[in-house]
Amino acid sequence: MSSHAFNLKTAKQRLTRQLNELAASVKESEEYSHPWNFPTSLKDLQLFLATKPFIVTALCKKLECEKEGIWQFYNEYMCALTSLKEKDENVGSDLESNFEQYGEEKKEVASEIGNQLETRVVELECQEASIKQEMINETAHVT
Repeated sequence: MSSHAFNLKTAKQRLTRQLNELAASVKESEEYSHPWNFPTSLKDLQLFLATKPFIVTALCKKLECEKEGIWQFYNEYMCALTSLKEKDENVGSDLESNFEQYGEEKKEVASEIGNQLETRVVELECQEASIKQEMINETAHVT
């Protein structure tokens, strides 16, 4: 990204869009938020247990990519601002200040999303452990 191509409004829009995609992924993970409603048949329970880790892994990878994308955009914009500042101190400083303020405002949102994701991962890991125990109990009960 060249410094003359920097546009504060566009930068904010791109980062906001990235944060919104990350939040949408968190919402997607809510699809699995009813952790203790397991299938009742052993076959369905085994299928559930076999597929759940793949779902969680795929979701975690997607979220990590989105997070990396946000940081990449942010760093690109900060580099462009630094270059712009070297060419025109006043304009560059004003844009940098405005962009940093925007970044601080969004940092809280990003932290909250991160906390939600960490909570969901722990919940899903607990689900997996509970399902495994349920299967052990079900198998012992059937035999």
